[in-house]
Amino acid sequence: MGLIEFGYRPYVGERSGVGPRIRAMFSLQIKRFFGKRLSLLFYIGCLFPAIIALVFVYIRFVVIEGQGELAGLRNLRGISRNNPNTLFGRSLEEISFYFTPYLTYAMPIAVMFSAIVGASTIPNDRNGGALELYFTRGIRPVHYFLGKWLGTFFLHLCLILFPYLLVWTIGIFLAPNWEFFKNTLPFIPRLILAQGLFCGGLSFLVLAQSVSTSSARFSVMRVVGGLFVFWVLARMLRRFFHENNFLVLSPWNVLKRVAEGIADVTASHTFDLGVAIWGLVALLALGGFWIAKHLKATKAVG
Repeated sequence: MGLIEFGYRPYVGERSGVGPRIRAMFSLQIKRFFGKRLSLLFYIGCLFPAIIALVFVYIRFVVIEGQGELAGLRNLRGISRNNPNTLFGRSLEEISFYFTPYLTYAMPIAVMFSAIVGASTIPNDRNGGALELYFTRGIRPVHYFLGKWLGTFFLHLCLILFPYLLVWTIGIFLAPNWEFFKNTLPFIPRLILAQGLFCGGLSFLVLAQSVSTSSARFSVMRVVGGLFVFWVLARMLRRFFHENNFLVLSPWNVLKRVAEGIADVTASHTFDLGVAIWGLVALLALGGFWIAKHLKATKAVG
């Protein structure tokens, strides 16, 4: 019995190439996430650190630089007279203000977001039978994974990079002169490159571990548990042996340290950058091996 007998209509026309297929999968993943009200509310909630940064920018350039001087608000605790762009110990003219939040104190938010947007997408397709349709319609596993990775990568950028670029842009227009723009523009390319590597690497690892299961819940738990367990284990070994390079055991710390090297910010720990780079290479190689082993057309179709 053919597909036509099941009610499928034959397609007459030019076959789409690899590029359109990848773009279709990319756009589908974006629409699936932002098209759901619950997902949108979850995303807005995850933007809390960026919203706090925007409040800092508003207080600095509107409250203090505006009518604030007349009200005596320049004497607020944490305002440095030597560096007027410092607010509560956070300098608006340093790359760390835009770079570190989701990689340090807001790490739990970033981990949960990564697990939700990345760890469940491939298991849902496998469990729903979508992989059979994809792999029997001329979409190769490598193209399928690339489309999923691009979608997950973009969603990570929507949380970790794009909101802070928006905060920086708003700060430019709120600042009383162009000094803020001139002082911050030089590090913006490094910020984009560093966060791009971090988001790209995290997206790859999260998706790679998910190709071996059809349970979205298990995949999410494995991402959250794995990232936190290895993070805690690496810190425990570091303290016990007094050797910072044990942090290479944590995928999160590896990505973070390499991104810190690109951004040229002060590393949170004296973790050797060369060790982190080799750790990243090992993680990518292991992820590639896992994908090649478990994401096959023969396994999906049966």
